[in-house]
Amino acid sequence: MLFAYPKYLWFLLILVPYIAWYVYHHRADFAAMSVSTTRPYDRLPRTYKEYLLHGMFLLRLVAVAMLIIILKPSSAYVLALASVIPRHADCQDSMCYQTN
Repeated sequence: MLFAYPKYLWFLLILVPYIAWYVYHHRADFAAMSVSTTRPYDRLPRTYKEYLLHGMFLLRLVAVAMLIIILKPSSAYVLALASVIPRHADCQDSMCYQTN
């Protein structure tokens, strides 16, 4: 897969501290309870509610990642950059630029 602006994918690193914050914050949210043994609870199956607990976080994470991947620089920025880059003398189109 080719991206028009591959350097913008570095913005995905913004998600790493967000995930770390969520893990730290979520770990502190649970209440503590003192019991002599938890052996009877080891055999209980996990319910769908335990998995759906993180659903909103995952949806938000996917949405931010998709915004980072989909958004591109504005066309005004690209046009301003194109006016600064010098063209070859023999080019007639505006698509022919020098790269120094």
